[in-house]
Amino acid sequence: MWRNLNVAFADHGSEQGSEHPCPIFVRTPPRRWNYASLSSEAEISAAGRFALVKVSATVQEGPLGIGLVSSRDISCYIVPERILARSPATQEATFLVATKTRFRVCIRTGEADRSALARITNVTWTDAPNLVKDARSAKFPHWYYTTDLGDGVLVRASVEDEPGWTRANAVARSIFSYLIKEHVGPISGSKVLDVACSAGHFSFLFAQMGAIVDGFDHDTAAIEQAGFIADQLQESWIGSTRFMVADLENFSTAEQYDLVFCSGLFYHLRDPIGGAQRLARLTRRWALLQSCVCNREEPVFELSDPARWPFCADWELCLVPSASMVQALFEKLGLHIRASFRLSDFVVDDETISVKPGPAQNKPERIARLGDPVYLVMEKAD
Repeated sequence: MWRNLNVAFADHGSEQGSEHPCPIFVRTPPRRWNYASLSSEAEISAAGRFALVKVSATVQEGPLGIGLVSSRDISCYIVPERILARSPATQEATFLVATKTRFRVCIRTGEADRSALARITNVTWTDAPNLVKDARSAKFPHWYYTTDLGDGVLVRASVEDEPGWTRANAVARSIFSYLIKEHVGPISGSKVLDVACSAGHFSFLFAQMGAIVDGFDHDTAAIEQAGFIADQLQESWIGSTRFMVADLENFSTAEQYDLVFCSGLFYHLRDPIGGAQRLARLTRRWALLQSCVCNREEPVFELSDPARWPFCADWELCLVPSASMVQALFEKLGLHIRASFRLSDFVVDDETISVKPGPAQNKPERIARLGDPVYLVMEKAD
């Protein structure tokens, strides 16, 4: 899995470039931030876009700095430097690099007033998909959803109750799959817009169904993560995804979509009427909406209040609709309600995480937490 990278090291200031292969002892002079030893040029040719380079060393006196620098400009690190502390054990500094990038391994002092002495055991590399995916996924400090990236790599969502969060999203996927299958019909080849898509969790569901999906969200980190996930999984989809940074107010396009999907956003809007108008303009035919709601029977909006509804954040100031207000508003805009459900209308099969309409069997605490959200399938009037 790990292969030897054929490089040799030269001491700092070597006029003739006298190079020595690993293993090699390197002593770094104090108060000199330029390199103490520099490897010969290396380049990794592999099928994938990324590979891992690992430098193994025993640091007898430390600390020691190890990094990869550009072959063209050795003062430019292509990845952040790693600092290894003194230790009798062999340590590893692993770096993620783009394939076909020319670089050198740079060894230098890790602390200005101290020298270091280390034995560089070897330099190796791998393009094993599981290891590369692990390293690339670690670049994201926060994961929005538990995600199977393939090749045995499963990344857990960065939330307190990860099992509960993951199950809730699996149930939501099952609900949306049911609504599309039973009330919209096949979406293979259809253009779908995922509004406030976060890290693309539901966009990927539609791509698996064969749709051509555009998704946008105001969260740049979420969009970057969505793009990364799509890069790992898109070969297994019939459809495709494209992501961009925007919010509902400033998203601009001249085209309309066969299906506009909006989940987890409507009850966070300060201007839900304007938001509904924009959603209505964006769809050519179908709209699929999920929204948490207040518990009033009449068509009203209420001011957000986290003390009453846990789905409201402390910092936000927005309007929470009642279920009847959501329906009345979109009907007013020319979208006919073809199906309307509450979360409590679905029976969840715990073994398969599948749903079907039936007597309410959801846990009371889940209904209380989400306010028994409404799910609407809407069709634009001719």
